[in-house]
Amino acid sequence: MATLRDKLAELERCGVDRVVVVRFDEAFAALSPQAFIADVLVRGLGARYVLVGDDFCFGARRAGNYAMLDAAGSAAGFDVARMLSYEVHGQRVSSSAVRRALADGAMAHAAELLGRPYSISGHAVHGRKLGRELGFRTLNLRFGHPRPAAMGILVVRVHGLGDAPLPGVASLGVRPTVEDAGPDGRGRRARTARGALPGLAAAARGRLRPAAARRAAAQAARRTEVRIAGRAARRHRARRRRRARLVRHARLTRWARSLSGPTQSPTGS
Repeated sequence: MATLRDKLAELERCGVDRVVVVRFDEAFAALSPQAFIADVLVRGLGARYVLVGDDFCFGARRAGNYAMLDAAGSAAGFDVARMLSYEVHGQRVSSSAVRRALADGAMAHAAELLGRPYSISGHAVHGRKLGRELGFRTLNLRFGHPRPAAMGILVVRVHGLGDAPLPGVASLGVRPTVEDAGPDGRGRRARTARGALPGLAAAARGRLRPAAARRAAAQAARRTEVRIAGRAARRHRARRRRRARLVRHARLTRWARSLSGPTQSPTGS
C-alpha cells in the first residue's frame, strides 16, 4: 500500500524522531514472545515505555498478547500502554479498511481513513517511450510491490516536477493494451533501472469510472492497432519493392542473354 520511504516520511511529519526498521524474515518470525521481549525490547531497544494497539499480538504464531507484555514490562522495568482504536464515522481505521476502499475505487473514503489523499512516490524509470507516439508526456514510476492496493486509471496531482503540483492521469497496475499478456492474460510489469528524477510523488484524487476507463483503454487499443497496422503496411510495401527489384533484375538478365545470341560449343577439326 505504501513504500518504506512513504511510511518514514509520514512518521516524520507526525513528529517521530527515530525509527528502527527490522527485517521480517523467517528467523525473526520464529521468535517466541519471550524471546521478542528479551532480545528486541529489553536488550535491543532498552525500552522504557511501550505503546501498542488494542489488538496487538506478537511472537511466533501470534502467541503473545497485551496481558503477557504488561506482565513482562512489570518484571523488566518498562511501562506498557494500550491505545484504543481510531474510528471514522463509526468504522475502525485499519490497513485492511484502507485497502478495501482503494480496491473499490472509493478514493474519497480512503482519504477520510488516512487523513490525507492516498499517495505513492518513486523514482522515474525508462519505459517504452509510447507517450511520444500518443502525443502526451508520460512518466514511469517504480513501485516495487507486486500487487498495489489501488489499480486502474486514476486522476492524480503530481508533485516534484515544479513549484506547484501538476494535474495528471495515472495508470497503476498492469497494462494489457500495451504489454505482452502473461499466462493469466494480464500485462507483464516492466522491471527497469532507476532514472534521474528522484522524489516524484502522485496523490490520487479519484478513479475514473469503469465506463470511462474502458473507453480510454479502447482508444489506446485502437491507437496501438493503428501503429501495428502501419508497421505491417510498411513491411508489406518493403517486400513488394524487393520482389519488384528481383523481377527487374531477372528480366534484364534474360534480355542481355538474348542479345548475345545462342552459344555454340567449339568443335574439333
